[in-house]
Amino acid sequence: MSNSLEFVTVLLEDLQTNDDDREALESLGAIRFIAQQIGASNTRDILLPTLLNLLPTFGNDALYIFSAQLANFVPLVGGPEHAHVLVDILSMLLGFPEMLVHEKAAESLTCVLAEMNSEDVSIRGFDLIKKSTTSEEFQIRIACCRLFPAVYPCCTSNQKQELLSFLTELSKDNVPLVKRAVAHNLPSLFLAVEPDSALNVLLPILIDLTNDESLETRATTVQPLVSSIIALPASEVIPLSIPALKQLGSDNEWLVRLAVCKQWRRITQACGREVCQTYLVNTFTNRLQDPEMEIRKQISSSIYVFASNLSTEVLKRSVLPALQVLATDPAPAVRANTAKGICLLTPLMGSNLASQKIVTMVNNFLVDEDPFVSEAAARYLHLVFATVNNLASSPLFETFRNSLRSSYFHTRGLLLLQVPFAVKILGRKQVDVLLTDVFEALVCNTAFVRRMAAFTLGFMSRVLPQQMIMTVVIPKLIDISNSTHYLHRQNALLALGSLVNLGEMFRFFSYSHSMAYIAETKVGFKRAILGLNLYNISHALNEFPKKLVVPERLSTESFSKMQLIHRELQRTNNFFNNFENITIEDCVNYDVFLMTPAEMRIAEIHEVEQLTALIDPIVQVLLGHLHDSVVNVRQMVATVLYIIVPAVTSRTKLGSIKGALSAFSSDVKTLAEIVEAVQKRIPS
Repeated sequence: MSNSLEFVTVLLEDLQTNDDDREALESLGAIRFIAQQIGASNTRDILLPTLLNLLPTFGNDALYIFSAQLANFVPLVGGPEHAHVLVDILSMLLGFPEMLVHEKAAESLTCVLAEMNSEDVSIRGFDLIKKSTTSEEFQIRIACCRLFPAVYPCCTSNQKQELLSFLTELSKDNVPLVKRAVAHNLPSLFLAVEPDSALNVLLPILIDLTNDESLETRATTVQPLVSSIIALPASEVIPLSIPALKQLGSDNEWLVRLAVCKQWRRITQACGREVCQTYLVNTFTNRLQDPEMEIRKQISSSIYVFASNLSTEVLKRSVLPALQVLATDPAPAVRANTAKGICLLTPLMGSNLASQKIVTMVNNFLVDEDPFVSEAAARYLHLVFATVNNLASSPLFETFRNSLRSSYFHTRGLLLLQVPFAVKILGRKQVDVLLTDVFEALVCNTAFVRRMAAFTLGFMSRVLPQQMIMTVVIPKLIDISNSTHYLHRQNALLALGSLVNLGEMFRFFSYSHSMAYIAETKVGFKRAILGLNLYNISHALNEFPKKLVVPERLSTESFSKMQLIHRELQRTNNFFNNFENITIEDCVNYDVFLMTPAEMRIAEIHEVEQLTALIDPIVQVLLGHLHDSVVNVRQMVATVLYIIVPAVTSRTKLGSIKGALSAFSSDVKTLAEIVEAVQKRIPS
């Protein structure tokens, strides 16, 4: 044990003699390890009291680290029966003037109280709140607001009444920061207290705070108001909360109105269809026309979520006129949100209204000078196609074709993915001209457009007659694959692979492109995928070796970023595992563009759909390019073979592939690895 106590001596020497804050922080980061070495008794009797004496010498960063460390110290001091030692130390830290320190101390104190016995919490926690409520230090009063949800459930009836009276007293504090702290912690309290207390005590406190003279306090009350609607019986809370929300939504201070708009999606989901249609339409349309651009931008992002709860008559009478004004807003971000909302609402408005009003606005969006506006319209254009009357003779179709050839390249790529929907609606009449547009895109100068054109041909194989694929599409692709330009050959091979196994091709290459796009433009991931499918990308990360999909120009830093994104994607797996039932509302809520069977019924990319009749000629073309003079083309051949080999059923053809690969060798390590992976996929 004496050897273990040497750790404490070394720590104290470091903290007392080090003037370097960074080294002091490193020393404090080791206190958990030291506590494990010296045991619970020495931690309580030696380590913590010694550190407590040094607190006045710590800087704010050190105090923050120390407060954070104590959150998980209950087992290290001997369990819940000795947790009061931590409560005493953290109570002292609540009084430090630095906001981050006392907030972290309150957070850690909440964690400690959660591990303590209910009886101890009702004594120590209650006494701490009682003492803090009357403290002259406003930081302590702010911090104690966070303790109410943790302490209240463990208290007796009399103590609960006192706690509610303390909270009422704090809600009338002279310091606005204290009142904001009360409002900020009310959502947790709504779940902790009894319904009667929530309605008779907490809700009146909240309503009073919505009329506070401090705009920051009023803005802070928006989220608790929404939480009250979710947590409490609707019949009792709606008459109080909705008028308060409407009042905040019309507040003279734009920051308060902005706070309401930021919560509008939650407000809509909490209130439901009847309340939205009865009480909130005017507030919504007024904010759509707000003089502040930030407010219009925020509220316009909720157009579909809110307006889908309204009847067609209300949409036509109240919302559509406001959207027509918003469609010409000077702010590109507002126009982009409006474009997205209008396209999503088109099916709800019906074909007549869409043909009369919507087509003109969507036309303007597609030719907008800002690329993000045209992108937003292009992403959901299929919904407009399916709704308007006589698409072939509509001005929208002409604009669509022109945009396929001349618009901003991201918009052009997304518009290409809409071609199969147009073909399905128009039938054979426009197939030839649309195929011409797709083939032109396949050999254009922009990599993203070429790749989207290849995927589009794969999608079109699901709506075109197989005979047309055999006699028109494949011969044209074979012709392009013999081009003198290696990029044309490369993308023709990608398109041929997409005809056979679109799902796997889409997963593999959309992920690869997303990584390259992040590396080149340093933009956020949602913008980087440009409408590609998160479900497929997350599966690509698991199914394919990293070396097969990481472009050589991608830096280590960017690859690390992708690994972080990968972990983030795993959190959405529960959502995407229910892929068959994804609705357009889900797509909007997750801010992704999904080609789903429920909404589009063309690109069923979650199922591997084999077109076995096409495999023989396609494999023949691929093997013919296995010894291409350009390594990128050879790598494309190997990658496409890797993806489509499971669909090859002919033993003769499998033998041809195996023989061709056996005779193939490459000095390029990545290419050799892909060829090896293909060989492993060929059945023995």
